Amino acid sequence: ITTGKLALNMRVIDLADTVRDVLPRFSDQLQELRVGLQSEITDECIVYCDPFRIEQVIINLLTNALKYG
Repeated sequence: ITTGKLALNMRVIDLADTVRDVLPRFSDQLQELRVGLQSEITDECIVYCDPFRIEQVIINLLTNALKYG
């Protein structure tokens, strides 16, 4: 980022929608590990970010939690 080689496509999104979209992708892994995951997001969470990059962050956090949790 500091070298300017990472292009960001910044825009306003609802982060809650992004989380709701990502969570179902982990259902197979959760079942395999016999782990429950519950989201309590009820309100919108408007943020200014790169939607692709923030999705990567959420996926990385969930992947690490399942791997090392």
